[in-house]
Amino acid sequence: MSNDPNRKIPTDPMAQKFLGPDPDKIRVMAGQRANEQRRLAAHEQYLFAEACEYGDDLIRYVMGHHRLQDVQRVWGFALVVFCLRRDYPEGVTDFDELFDKGGDDLELHKKNIVKDPERIKGITAELAPFTAEEQEAAAAFAEHMSKYIEATKHRGGLSNAQAAYALGRAFHNMRFGFPLERGGTAAFDACVTRATAYFERYKT
Repeated sequence: MSNDPNRKIPTDPMAQKFLGPDPDKIRVMAGQRANEQRRLAAHEQYLFAEACEYGDDLIRYVMGHHRLQDVQRVWGFALVVFCLRRDYPEGVTDFDELFDKGGDDLELHKKNIVKDPERIKGITAELAPFTAEEQEAAAAFAEHMSKYIEATKHRGGLSNAQAAYALGRAFHNMRFGFPLERGGTAAFDACVTRATAYFERYKT
């Protein structure tokens, strides 16, 4: 991921690793700058790969909850994202940039995108609401996933920025992979909308 010279350096030291060090603090001897730049580029690529791997881990975690419906997993994951976005130490703007970047960098065959407005409307209308038990299970999944992210992020030494990027990668991967026969991106987005309403109602 390229560095934005206009972006403030985050307060989280681990985030600084992923976004790159402060150029003013890099001291190299004359003739060594090219080597230093290569070293920094290699280090950044390592951190980038680490974030991608964590995003894939999140997908495996979500899909491992076989007892939940697809829509419950999406709803719960969306709720987790909203909570982490709200509490992101560097602010929602930085979170959104990294989250969106994680999705934009995906190289997928996006065959499950539903664009026709009438079809989207129909799929959304046909999506059955959760029963009380289904919503309780989805909310419990969101809580467990939040704890999983907190534990694995710190255990793996991941920065806030890496985690935000990984979340975006996993979330968009799920969106583009949501089965077309079950509504594709239209059903996915409808679930996210419902999670948004729940979050707005109960956020503190």
